[in-house]
Amino acid sequence: MATKKAVRDVLKKYEKKLAESSEFYEFEPSREAFSREYEIFREEALSNKITFYEGLCSKAEKIIKVRVKPEIRKELDDAMDIAHLNLTPEGANSFSVLFAIILSLLGVIILIASFIKIKLPFILLGIFLILIAVLLIKPVSKYPLRLANRWRLEAGNQMVPCILYMVMNMRHTSNLEHAIKFAGEHIGYPLSLDLDNYNK
Repeated sequence: MATKKAVRDVLKKYEKKLAESSEFYEFEPSREAFSREYEIFREEALSNKITFYEGLCSKAEKIIKVRVKPEIRKELDDAMDIAHLNLTPEGANSFSVLFAIILSLLGVIILIASFIKIKLPFILLGIFLILIAVLLIKPVSKYPLRLANRWRLEAGNQMVPCILYMVMNMRHTSNLEHAIKFAGEHIGYPLSLDLDNYNK
């Protein structure tokens, strides 16, 4: 009985201390502010190559919208969530088709110009471009899957330092959310994006 009372006293003492240190609890931003901050952080963390790809996909989707099969849609949606891509499966598919069309048209133009002047190397170049365009449709449409795999590998390499940062922080303050935030601030891209997203 005395032990239970001692435990209750200790708990009350630490509850009082936690309530007094209000720096962790007084500010509670809205979900809109969180999502806006996350978007800013995401833009800064992601490489220019990925954001450029997202821009191309969204423009391609406005020009030509290509539907995606339901079984492929689920796979692409999961990959885009993992890699934090801000686009739709239709956007990725539209970009691959539009890219193939542009490459094929370039090949046809080179072929026509070659037939007029009858130059063999340019005829071969035109045929090569058309073949490349046809062969690249599927790999380009599945580029988000490659980005997601790369994301998993890079994030997997950061797991051990991330756990160490969390343990270090929790030895100081026993709060999991603050430990995740601390690890996210120090771990760097790409795992920091997932940790930052978790906190929001």
